[in-house]
Amino acid sequence: MKPLQVVFYGDPNGYPPIINLARLLSESGWSVEILCRHERTHADVPWPVETNIVRCGPRSGHRWGEYLGFVREAGRHARSDAIVAGHDMHGLLPAWLMARASGAPLVYQCHDFTESSRRLPAGSRVVKLLEPALARSARLVV
Repeated sequence: MKPLQVVFYGDPNGYPPIINLARLLSESGWSVEILCRHERTHADVPWPVETNIVRCGPRSGHRWGEYLGFVREAGRHARSDAIVAGHDMHGLLPAWLMARASGAPLVYQCHDFTESSRRLPAGSRVVKLLEPALARSARLVV
């Protein structure tokens, strides 16, 4: 099986694009590891057997600390034999770090664009500033 690691800063149980991605890729011979937050805001999903959900980072705390804890813990799962996919701007930074550390190819998948006129929290503004450069380093942007 071909391994894919998807980094998503949210609860994948409530996000149909990731659920469908895991199902379609599993049917095509991929093993999918989803690195996500500890957050459990949605009901359990019957994930394919080839899909492994890894909940990373602290369960609560300050926003910056929670995100940095997620980035740090996700990075510990970096694999050189996998393709790393960052999902949306908050998943891109840890995915980029994982790909750099392991030499794995990086894919960026983003369905949610943030308008430049929208007021974001300070941490999201930092991540948004990094997004264009990190996305340009990806082998594929979806």
